[in-house]
Amino acid sequence: TYFINENIENRFSTAVLSVILDSTDLFSYDTGIYVPGKRYIPGIVKSGNYFEKGKAWERKGWFSLFSSDGELLHKQELGIEIQGNISRVFPHKALEFTAKECYDGQESLKYPFFSALPFTNYKKVITRSIYAAHDFSIVRDEIMQEIAKNLDVVYQEWLPVTTFINGEYWGFQVMREKLDDNYLHQH
Repeated sequence: TYFINENIENRFSTAVLSVILDSTDLFSYDTGIYVPGKRYIPGIVKSGNYFEKGKAWERKGWFSLFSSDGELLHKQELGIEIQGNISRVFPHKALEFTAKECYDGQESLKYPFFSALPFTNYKKVITRSIYAAHDFSIVRDEIMQEIAKNLDVVYQEWLPVTTFINGEYWGFQVMREKLDDNYLHQH
């Protein structure tokens, strides 16, 4: 991943996530995970390639996280899937990143992504568009997570990231812990 700019160390105010994968894995009519594609049925909301799940719909990619001033914090080859429910139809989709031995020999992402937590290993992390709350608020979920921190209930830590996919600016997103059995075991 290369970012070319004379003043790159002052370009971003958040961490920067670069995701690289074969563009056909994203946009192919038959097998692209980011498009309605072959599996779309007109009139059926939960149809389309982006609603497919499982191993057949996981794509190999590279995940690189940089600090706001350009320092490489973590990079890893891993599995990438579309994540979420109805937000899968939105232009900016949530992504799930899973560490697997079959990709790079690692079974976890070994980096302390969330400074408020003591963990340095994660099986999965996700990114979500800040627009995932539809028309209501662009950061509603993150505000609720912040409130939940002081209530002694389960919540997800988060990290704002400026996201690039295959070198193209993809918007402002939020990286989060994946709320699943790995999360529950870890917490």
